[in-house]
Amino acid sequence: MYRYDEPGEYEVSLEATGAGGEVTLYGETIRVFEPPEANFVIGPEDVTIPEEPVLFQNHSKNASRYRWDFGDLSSSTETEPVHYYMEEGKFDVRLDVWNEAGCHDSMIVQDALSGSGCRIEFPTAFAPNPNGPSNGYYTDGPTGNEVFHPVCQGVVEYRLRIYNRNGVQLFESNDINIGWDGYIKGALAKQDVYVWKVQGRFRNGKTFTEQGNVTLIVKR
Repeated sequence: MYRYDEPGEYEVSLEATGAGGEVTLYGETIRVFEPPEANFVIGPEDVTIPEEPVLFQNHSKNASRYRWDFGDLSSSTETEPVHYYMEEGKFDVRLDVWNEAGCHDSMIVQDALSGSGCRIEFPTAFAPNPNGPSNGYYTDGPTGNEVFHPVCQGVVEYRLRIYNRNGVQLFESNDINIGWDGYIKGALAKQDVYVWKVQGRFRNGKTFTEQGNVTLIVKR
């Protein structure tokens, strides 16, 4: 067996020496193909399932045939497929490639998707504006911590409630764009730890119910 290190076309000959002399036999031309290299990129990694598609960009080299395994019992033979995942989960995506001669290579990306694109998170403290209430409207930026509100994505239903230590409800919002500005009936609440509870639904159909504590810090 002989291994060629470079692709190309090679003429193979055989020299035979015996009692009758030396004979050179010329055979067929051998074509050596470049081996395939499987490579791909997934984007975006963070999508809302099942509404948003996942794009598979094929960067393989020297390949003419492809087979994708998306890790959810679905597959494709397209060069650069678009796939919709129906449920959240951890998916191992595999790409198998072949060149014209049938040589094979593969690549696997484990846990290909980082999330569903739906999330909700709350801070542990905020410092209200001492100059007066803001009705709970907030924007990102230097004053973003003056209103207690979540960082979220994909929320379609929402109910936030704030309680004091005695379990008395102080605030409620059903609008994701309106948080608690730290005021109760126009007066700034005292510096203390308060309890928040939230429930709602993401646009992928999943519901959420969470609670925690938040510290209200009075600016001096």
